[in-house]
Amino acid sequence: MTAKGRKSNSRTSKPLRSSKKLKKVSKSRTGVKKTPKKGSIGILFFSLLAVSFLWFFVGSNISPGSKKYLGIPHQVQRIEFFTNGTLDRNWVLRILHLQKQTDLDSIDVKYCRNALLRASQICEVEVERIYPSTLRIQLRERIPILKVRRENNQGYYFVDGSGYVFERVGPGKDEFESILLLDGTVDLRRVICGDHIPYVKDLERFLTLARKRIPLIAQKWSSIRIDEDAYNLMNRLPFIEVHGDDVCSILFRNDAYLQQFEKLEYILAEASRRHQLPLQKIDLTVPGRAYVKLPSTH
Repeated sequence: MTAKGRKSNSRTSKPLRSSKKLKKVSKSRTGVKKTPKKGSIGILFFSLLAVSFLWFFVGSNISPGSKKYLGIPHQVQRIEFFTNGTLDRNWVLRILHLQKQTDLDSIDVKYCRNALLRASQICEVEVERIYPSTLRIQLRERIPILKVRRENNQGYYFVDGSGYVFERVGPGKDEFESILLLDGTVDLRRVICGDHIPYVKDLERFLTLARKRIPLIAQKWSSIRIDEDAYNLMNRLPFIEVHGDDVCSILFRNDAYLQQFEKLEYILAEASRRHQLPLQKIDLTVPGRAYVKLPSTH
């Protein structure tokens, strides 16, 4: 065999590549990409859907500060107002200079609270921002049970059940004017807004029971007079004097109210039957007795 023939035989002796490898080589050489499987498309779709839901949920529950940082506006669309007294929404909004369409994030809750508490008629304030668009204002007002004359008779201050003296603000003038007048010595006429009258708790108990047991009689009372000198000496009110339409003066002992109310009802009923009203004075301070002064005749 010639050398040339040996050479040709050596070429043919190399092993042939498999068909699968040839197929891969041809694809890589031609630059054709593999097509993604159908399962991977579904995974991608559901991943995008989950991300969009997550973004929506987080966006709706994101903190107010973060929303403000992201530039999401919150305009006031609703103002909720609650109170136990006579003040109304318009008075509150005027004091706070608030109106709808105000940016909810720009409202200073602490400032609003302090501005409302400057009115002595208000004892508690709660201001709350409720996202996305509600401002809630809740007040607790002092409920007056008595009024006292200001110095030089320039109007009235009002007194709540704890004895706190405050000044009326806003609407509700008619409701306040019908309140009983608390009268006494010169010391009582020197009270100012913010003072505390300690014996008012006794008067509140007395008035509450009177309005419950003898409402038709109590509603005709116009004022209550107390002896401040006796209170300062005994550290308690020994007597309560009431002035009204049927009787010019009724003197009660500061205990055993029910027995005294029963006597008062009987005396007024008898005086009415005898056409002797109004009476000058009824003294119920002595237990078991009652002193009655008839109207003077001319």
